Amino acid sequence: MAHGFYADVPGARMGLDADGSILLAAEMAVGSFTVGMSPGKVWDTPTQAEKDRVNNEDASDDWALAGNDFLSCMIFPEKRDIDGVFFASPNVTSGGSDYSTNTTNGIDGSWTTLSYTGFTWLLDDKYRTDIAAKSLTGVRAVRFFNGSTSQDLSAMHVYGLIASGETPDRILFLDEATGLEFGSGGSAPEIMDFGDRPRGSIFDHEFRLRNNSTVAGNNLTATTIALTREALVGVMDTWMTYDEDGGGFMTSETVTSLAPETNSALLTMRLDIPDLATLFVWAARTKVAVTTWA
Repeated sequence: MAHGFYADVPGARMGLDADGSILLAAEMAVGSFTVGMSPGKVWDTPTQAEKDRVNNEDASDDWALAGNDFLSCMIFPEKRDIDGVFFASPNVTSGGSDYSTNTTNGIDGSWTTLSYTGFTWLLDDKYRTDIAAKSLTGVRAVRFFNGSTSQDLSAMHVYGLIASGETPDRILFLDEATGLEFGSGGSAPEIMDFGDRPRGSIFDHEFRLRNNSTVAGNNLTATTIALTREALVGVMDTWMTYDEDGGGFMTSETVTSLAPETNSALLTMRLDIPDLATLFVWAARTKVAVTTWA
């Protein structure tokens, strides 16, 4: 991520299109949004490509929905602590949002107003300028209502981390300078942000992966851990390469295995910006996938 002169994000950005979260949307019963309101029709589910569009940074790339007044819902696979949100549509005329700590399907459970209306997203940089900071713990789902005739969902971006005690067997990204997980608070950086970098420059960011599984818990070893790159807007991913402990920079990297409670060797992500790169707010991400837990 290169943010230039934009304010820091409030937390680590959740990969909602790839982390097991469930995205739903439905046309609402006629009327204004109220906390706990149920949709007037059954939930619609997106294709993976449509889900990807809701999590990228391209203002023109939406999930097209039919009808008037839609309610969208993101259900997390486990409870999350939320530091910020950005919900958007091409035309927000009477928006609203809420969250639940105990819903199972996006309708049942108790819901609390999020005090956030969402934004009309027509300019690409709104995903950085209009993030609403929040401080919510143990959240299971968030919903966004848009009452308008433009039935496209542009974005449901959520910032934060998995709640303490939830899904302990997973891989963490640790900032090498602080030894802390990205977005974990204190002196830890929120994201791997390259800042305002000139064209033709090269910048390295060092990090490690950590197997968060504990010996006293499930005691699982992660085997064949693949690091890959993906653009969220533009072509920034093509400027990114990875190195493991001085082995040479490549477009992807694989860590052979990590035992419980251990860190990987030093990893470096290099950003090599072309001399003729277009001036823009570029965004890309590094994804990690574990082949086997045992």
